[in-house]
Amino acid sequence: MSILTSIVLSNAFHFLALIPLYSLTRRLLPLTPSLAAITCILHAFSPAGPFLLSGTTESLFNFLSFSGMALFHQGQRLLPALIWSLAGTVRSNAILWLGFFAWDALNTLIQLKEHGTFRSAGRIIYLGFCALISLLGFAWWQYTAWQQYCTNETPEAWCSNTLPLIYSHVQSKYWYYLNSRKDN
Repeated sequence: MSILTSIVLSNAFHFLALIPLYSLTRRLLPLTPSLAAITCILHAFSPAGPFLLSGTTESLFNFLSFSGMALFHQGQRLLPALIWSLAGTVRSNAILWLGFFAWDALNTLIQLKEHGTFRSAGRIIYLGFCALISLLGFAWWQYTAWQQYCTNETPEAWCSNTLPLIYSHVQSKYWYYLNSRKDN
């Protein structure tokens, strides 16, 4: 039953991801409205389709990522930060969405004379706060992994790394293992 549920949820989120993707494409490329429909069709029927529909977290991640991007490009900042924080609990590469806030902060610095120092400083602090919220999903997984694997009597080897990240450990241990088995 859980396998069927995960497949149904993956398919539902794959479909739901098309809504913010369409909105985002329309906003970013308003001169070619048909491009939004083409983008959604290509996404829906991408070669990764079987993987996206097979009960993984990819479709949920896409839905959360596209939703955050669509809201960000509508001028919102706090709601995308919350959504991207949720995306960070699904996949570690949601940490890349911090770049949206960094870019916005950089643009604020560039336009410093136009908006004034005090207002610009307030905006940069706000964007930093939003970036921190965005980072919380990723940090939560790191913290829970640390609690589980690094605070017991026999901590895992990765716990003593300079930057002890569970994702680095999993990729080096399990992806390397799978790739080395393919080569044989």
